[in-house]
Amino acid sequence: MPETPIKHTLPGGGPARHRSGADYVYGIDMVRFAAALLVTGFHLTWRDPAVADVMWSGWAGVQVFFVVSGFVIANSANNATPIAFIRSRLLRLYPAAWVCSILCLVAFVLMPGPDPDLARRFIASFTLAPAGPYIASAYWTLPVEIAFYGAVFLLLFSGNFHRLPQFALALTAASSAYLGVYSLHVFGAVNLPFLEFEYGMLNMTLLRHGVFFALGIFLWLWSRGKLTRTGMAAALLALIAAPLEITARSVEFVERSPVPLNLADLWMNPLLIWGASLLAIIASARWRAEIATLPPSLLALLRVVGLATYPLYLLHEVIGGSAKALAMQAGASSMAGAVTGGALSIAVALLVAAVLEPAVRDRLRRLLDIPQAAFSARPAFSTFYRSGGTV
Repeated sequence: MPETPIKHTLPGGGPARHRSGADYVYGIDMVRFAAALLVTGFHLTWRDPAVADVMWSGWAGVQVFFVVSGFVIANSANNATPIAFIRSRLLRLYPAAWVCSILCLVAFVLMPGPDPDLARRFIASFTLAPAGPYIASAYWTLPVEIAFYGAVFLLLFSGNFHRLPQFALALTAASSAYLGVYSLHVFGAVNLPFLEFEYGMLNMTLLRHGVFFALGIFLWLWSRGKLTRTGMAAALLALIAAPLEITARSVEFVERSPVPLNLADLWMNPLLIWGASLLAIIASARWRAEIATLPPSLLALLRVVGLATYPLYLLHEVIGGSAKALAMQAGASSMAGAVTGGALSIAVALLVAAVLEPAVRDRLRRLLDIPQAAFSARPAFSTFYRSGGTV
């Protein structure tokens, strides 16, 4: 007998859709952008001894992204067809990746100093190859996202999207078990080096970051009044396991820091950032209908800021790093150079989101329409065009 969901139905409830209005969670866009700013600040400072500790905790923005992805993908996949889901992911991931990798390539070519591996890194970034090496280190998270999308696609394709809560439960259990053992390894209680995934393909197993995606799913279920008591218990387990991953990452970054850092002084900061972001996601979902009544111009701005998050994430290391280097060559301090690099990265990201990415996306959409028109009426492909189910 199925469990009775715990009732937390929010204003603006109902079937998930790709639409604006009360169903769209505008506050999530601000959470995304804040996370991107944190990661930008981190990458522009942490390897510079003069400012290495200024934005050291900004890397926690990545863990925020994973929770947001769990929430957003659950929302967009609910009652979607497999082909509509995969099409939306292609249109979201690749146009921005193409534009940003080309812009980064141009920046590398214009900056002094040859890079014999540049062509290989550009191709890996342009295609979002799972193994890299990439034109910027931030790209490592995209194969992880794609692995999560793949799992959701399989639920849709098999007509089992109604089993999303069970998937989130399994993801939580597997990831929590891994993180429990891996934490023992990080702190020296056991020696299991095979658990060190670094930034490679093993992260696509979702063992290290699965708790974040699962937590996003649980938050979405809660926002729809569909979170059962079992789901609440699993969400609590994810809330316990997620800090283990964040703390392990703190240890790793302290060890890689160019200047001596005291873990005891820093380990709590990324947890506070992640926790505050989690509360912001909850608030965004809880008051999404009220936020949707804000002036249309403000909502449009929130949407543009949200769309600029992905380009900013992909661009800031190369575009922002190049701008910082040029500013410091002109006499700016490390901090002023980082601010200059961040500001330019934001400006370019807004340009990509408002002009360049939509142009590329429209062309890709037209290309994707060709096979869709050819195959949608064929019975052999009917599974791709029927609803994958709903929660």
